[in-house]
Amino acid sequence: MFCLILDGWSNGSSTHFCGVFANWTDINGKECLRLLANEPLIDQSNQNAPNHVNYLTAVLELYGKNWENVICLVSDNTNLNPAIANLVNKPLIGCASHKFQLAVKQYFSGSF
Repeated sequence: MFCLILDGWSNGSSTHFCGVFANWTDINGKECLRLLANEPLIDQSNQNAPNHVNYLTAVLELYGKNWENVICLVSDNTNLNPAIANLVNKPLIGCASHKFQLAVKQYFSGSF
């Protein structure tokens, strides 16, 4: 059982990448973090949640794992990531620094 940590970005052109880490605690209580993938999405035609789920499913299959092995997703708070979490029926732990940045932006805009 492990958490998936993911982040997506584009390289300034039309290529969308997704980095995927697995995070778990071993039997000795040691935290483990491993990079599973850092590559373009399989289908570059769109960046929607089903396309990301297909990519993440393929990454899990490379390691002989599936969504039953995933406890939660850890990512930023874009609209895409809650949609991914809903599709795979896993909780999303949003990025605290992203939430803080949004709060600071709102505060300084005067709409706080």
